Amino acid sequence: MLNENDHAKAVIELGQRTNSCFAIMPFAPSYQTLYERVIRVAIEEAGIKCIRADEIFSKAQVTHDIWTQIRKCRFVIAELTGKNPNVLYELGLSHALGKPTIIITSNEDDVPFDLKALRYLYYDRNDPFWGENLKQQLVLMCKKIIDQDEFVPVFDGISFLGEKSFQEEILPKEIPKPRFDLTGFWKGRIKFGKDDIDEWSLHLVHKDNTLKGTLVVSFAYEGELTIVQQAIDGGIDGESVNLHGISYSFLEKGKISEYSLDSFQGEVDQTGNLIIGNAVDESGKKSKESKLER
Repeated sequence: MLNENDHAKAVIELGQRTNSCFAIMPFAPSYQTLYERVIRVAIEEAGIKCIRADEIFSKAQVTHDIWTQIRKCRFVIAELTGKNPNVLYELGLSHALGKPTIIITSNEDDVPFDLKALRYLYYDRNDPFWGENLKQQLVLMCKKIIDQDEFVPVFDGISFLGEKSFQEEILPKEIPKPRFDLTGFWKGRIKFGKDDIDEWSLHLVHKDNTLKGTLVVSFAYEGELTIVQQAIDGGIDGESVNLHGISYSFLEKGKISEYSLDSFQGEVDQTGNLIIGNAVDESGKKSKESKLER
C-alpha cells in the first residue's frame, strides 16, 4: 500500500531498440506515392530502415504491433494532413515515450494547437518540386536526430527499461559505377494508342547512380492542349534506367481536371544517347515501346 509520500510511476519496457523510423500516416492510395517516393527514400538515404504499420501488422493485433514498433524505433515521422484519428492516436503514444518526431503536413491548419510548438515541415503540393524539396528537408532532419540521439521522457512519472544502444546501422549497398552520363535534355513521343500520344521533354541531372530532373508532358485532350510539368526522380543500374514522377503542376490545363504521375523503365543503348522502354502512369496505363533521345 502506498503512503502519502509515495508516488506511482509508469515503467515501460522498450525492448531492443532498432535503427528504424516508424512512419505514421494514412494508408489511403493518395498517400502511397508520398510514402514510396519521398518519405521512405529520404529515411533510407539517411541510413535508417523505414517501417509503416501496414507493412508489419497482423489484423488480430494491430494496436499491439504499432505499440511495439513505436517502442523499438529510433524516431517517428508523422503525416498530419487530414487530421486522421489513427495518426493522432499513434503520435500521442510516440509523444508520451519521448520519441524524437518529425511532423509533416500539406495543411498547416491540420496541426493541432497542442503540437504547434513542435517543429513541423510544411509542403505545398502546388509547387512542382514539393516532393524533392520535402525529401531533402527530411534527410537533413533525420541526420540531425541521429547526431543528437536524444531520448528523454517529456512527462513526469515515466521511466524506461531496455537497451539504450541501437542495432547495427544499415549500410548502403555498393552499386557499380554507371557506364553513361545521362545528364542533358531528352525528347520522346510516348504512344499509348493510335491517337493517344504524349510529347515528352525531359531534363536530367545524373549523379553517381541517381537521376533527377524535370519532365514536361504535352498532349491533346478533348481537342485542347494540356501541358504538365513533373519533378522526376530515378536511378540507373548498368544499362537499366527507371524514372518516376514525384509531383506535378499544370502549365496549361485544357479540359483535364486531374493527372496521374508517370514512370518510365527502359534500357540505354551502346551510344548512351537513346533509352528504349515503356511509360506507365499511376492508373496502370502502359505505353507501347517508346524512345527517349538526346
